[in-house]
Amino acid sequence: MSTGQKLLSPYDKIIHAQNLISEISKLNTLYTEEKATKKDLKKIKKVLLNKHDTGFTSILDKYGIKEIEILKGVKCGICAGKMERFFGCWHCTKCKFTSKTAHVRAIEDYFLLFKPFITNRELRTFLDINFLKRQTNY
Repeated sequence: MSTGQKLLSPYDKIIHAQNLISEISKLNTLYTEEKATKKDLKKIKKVLLNKHDTGFTSILDKYGIKEIEILKGVKCGICAGKMERFFGCWHCTKCKFTSKTAHVRAIEDYFLLFKPFITNRELRTFLDINFLKRQTNY
């Protein structure tokens, strides 16, 4: 290390998500001259995208659990009974508790169990939302 350089802690090198835009703005004002060509940037982009790893490991695979063994639907936060969706709210069939946000916990569970993204169809299946069943109840 040359004289005059300060030793940075690893935490000083980390840019947290909430500070990313301001840090990019600082870098843009600090470095105004372009050093890389568009071709170089395309190569860098390709390498970054190819080497990107989400770091996601399926808990189901890790412990040998089959997807079919996971209970579908939204559980009541009070009694752990099954909730059903009616008129924009979740209603517990056991204790009659209602909630507008009961599905949030189930979605978080999905992300932890399966993958960090979900399609509309997968969401409806996992939350056990059956639109045909709902239409017959009105």
